[in-house]
Amino acid sequence: MPRRRDFNNLYTQFHREKFGSENLETMFNCFEERISNFKANNPDHLMTYQRFEEKDDTPFIFCLLTPLMKRVHEQVKTSAELAFLDSSSNMEEFNLRVFLMVCHNPIGALPLGIIITSDETTDTLVRALDMFISILPKSSFFGRGNDAGPKIIMTDNCSELRDALKHAWPNAILLFCSF
Repeated sequence: MPRRRDFNNLYTQFHREKFGSENLETMFNCFEERISNFKANNPDHLMTYQRFEEKDDTPFIFCLLTPLMKRVHEQVKTSAELAFLDSSSNMEEFNLRVFLMVCHNPIGALPLGIIITSDETTDTLVRALDMFISILPKSSFFGRGNDAGPKIIMTDNCSELRDALKHAWPNAILLFCSF
């Protein structure tokens, strides 16, 4: 009969093979290899990242724009009018924050982009939004452009995010939503 530690050993082995070890250096090397392979096989996906460096406190940032997200930016008028940006965290052992930007549509929310960060400081979010803007097509937000951004952005009461949004898109109106 299998023992608990047998399952634990199998899981540990599986985790190392799929994600690298819990050593951050090894984990990020594995991540960079996977990103490189993904980019080579999916050139229509736009992404950028900043590697986490513990010694100089450089936060991890990852930004992704899929072909669907690009089409929403270019073909859906509401992407220029109102965007929602919210984050979730505490989903995994490294407590990464996953920000999802969406716009409204009669069929539901449509994705505009994904940003993942290792923290929610204003400096990190300013850098993350700058990186996100750098991968947006010039025709994003239904032709308003990546520098103009959406007219209105709805967020929760995270002051760091709101400050970063003011920096990224100073002319956007920020609305508060109590999710």
